[in-house]
Amino acid sequence: MNYNFKENWDDIVLPLLSHSSIKKSIKKGIKSFLKEFNIEDDYNPHKCPAEYSTNDSWATDVDNFQENLINKLLKTGFIKEPPIITDDIDEDESPDFLEYENYKDKIIDPFIEHYKKTSLRAYQIFGACHWWNPTFGLSLAKMIYPNQKWIIKRGDYHTTIVNLDDTLVFDILYFDENDDTKGGKKAIDESNKHFHT
Repeated sequence: MNYNFKENWDDIVLPLLSHSSIKKSIKKGIKSFLKEFNIEDDYNPHKCPAEYSTNDSWATDVDNFQENLINKLLKTGFIKEPPIITDDIDEDESPDFLEYENYKDKIIDPFIEHYKKTSLRAYQIFGACHWWNPTFGLSLAKMIYPNQKWIIKRGDYHTTIVNLDDTLVFDILYFDENDDTKGGKKAIDESNKHFHT
């Protein structure tokens, strides 16, 4: 069974993210990942970990969050409705539309920045399991379950964190709330796979 990150995120995990040992593990994991792939991007503590992912899923997630946020803020009247453009020009070229976009961005930007710093999804660096789980994942597991003995289980396809008898997995990358094992079985299965030589 994988740790239930979603259920415990706000009360247990999120407060620990500001702990110095967790901050160090985040930095170490990201820097190791960037170095391994010669990615010319410096570690930035103000950037959320998911922004270092190797795929576009984080950008899509932020776009979805933004769209849902705007819809909620429009429904509650927190932001006003966009102007209706009646001219034969593109929205992007309308001064009224550009003014509205600036107005709207000033309101929603703090919400998006907060989401980037505090959401579960912001701490999933897909494509970085071999560097992320042994640093961030292991440090967090040790802090949340100090009485468990944790090991790093490495395979060619995935690296995960498990307790000694494989009954508890601590893998934020494979967390799946819709799976009976919360993604734990898949994390272990993938960490057992090796390239055929």
